[in-house]
Amino acid sequence: VYEPQSGGMKYINTNVATLYSQQTGAHYFRVAPSGSADAAISWTEAMKIDNSGRVTKPVQPAFLGNHNTTTSNISNGTAIPFNTTIFDQNSDFHASNGVFTAPVTGRYQFSFLVSVTELDASATYSRILLKCSNRTVPFGITHANQFSGDPGYYSFEGSLLLDMDANDTCFLEWNQAGGANQADVFDSTYFSGYLAC
Repeated sequence: VYEPQSGGMKYINTNVATLYSQQTGAHYFRVAPSGSADAAISWTEAMKIDNSGRVTKPVQPAFLGNHNTTTSNISNGTAIPFNTTIFDQNSDFHASNGVFTAPVTGRYQFSFLVSVTELDASATYSRILLKCSNRTVPFGITHANQFSGDPGYYSFEGSLLLDMDANDTCFLEWNQAGGANQADVFDSTYFSGYLAC
């Protein structure tokens, strides 16, 4: 990186670029993708430590998806749909199919709340699967005869730290054995995650 008399910082040669600076009592760590020699650099703030010691990471993977409508009679093996993205820092979550794709290898923290109506109490079991490339984890198992009748409302909740490799995927899946496909996923359903370390 070099800075001519005018025109802002430029690449010395074809390569990626990094910049550390201190301004108004804050520490800034900026990055830029590979660019050609003598081309102007467009910086992205990767991390900032402000004067109070607070650390922000604007491109750290983090997302929150919401299912704000009703999906009726969901069947076994169906991915839980999310039609709204509340935030998606780094653009790794695809609400259309509810799939998060890990941009880098690391440990990712996932949490979810899946709200269901008309759960079939006669099913052998009903549960939510957190399906990631390296492992599948079941949550919130309900069993036959657990209820005196079909509950009008039931919520499945879970949270777990999982290992993921770059380009691994993770999503939520409805898992039911026996009974009728009568459960409806409705609003107040959320799925979130972030790169923890």
